[in-house]
Amino acid sequence: MNLVLASFKFLTTNSEIGIVGGKTLFEDDRTSIWDAGGYISKKEYRGIRRRDDDPGVNVIGEVGFVTCCLALIKKEVVEKVGPLPEVYFFGSEEWDFSLRAQRAGFKLLYTPECVIYHKVGRSHDHTSLKMMYNTLRNRLLFTKRNFKKSEYRWFKFRFLVGKFILRLLNKGQLKIYSIKEAYHLIIQVWKDSSVYDYVSFDHIKNNTILLYH
Repeated sequence: MNLVLASFKFLTTNSEIGIVGGKTLFEDDRTSIWDAGGYISKKEYRGIRRRDDDPGVNVIGEVGFVTCCLALIKKEVVEKVGPLPEVYFFGSEEWDFSLRAQRAGFKLLYTPECVIYHKVGRSHDHTSLKMMYNTLRNRLLFTKRNFKKSEYRWFKFRFLVGKFILRLLNKGQLKIYSIKEAYHLIIQVWKDSSVYDYVSFDHIKNNTILLYH
């Protein structure tokens, strides 16, 4: 409770801080870190979680995104940027929410002394085509909603084509599916991504390091 109060104090005493996150350990291995805050990779257009070997996992500091399985969020953040975007359904919404909070002027703080234990992956089947569809779809949706159109179009092509080429080589995420299944999955994701709406925004210049590590 003292740790929760300490995190709450960060929120209430610093108007710039909008979200406070903590350290998430694996439920099955409480010595290993699943998440310790992270950053958005401009090269890969996704969030990168910090793990055990990152020097910042035991230091209080600002981060590029907070995983919301452990997060205290100011009411003002939700009022200004809205709730976690439901359009993702499952996965990637925390990257989007964190970027929107930053672009609205809020800072994201990581506090390593606040710890929870997470049963990672227990809520879904990683091998199902439905889950893989959602994973690929959300990578494209996140890129389309948060980066330039030219960046999105090039990423969409190399991301999906690259996934299928790896499957033909019996490598990568799709190797557990038949070539036919992988092909139809890629085509469906490609088609569905064309109906997503773009979301315009002004890039924040002061958060370049945090957003584009």
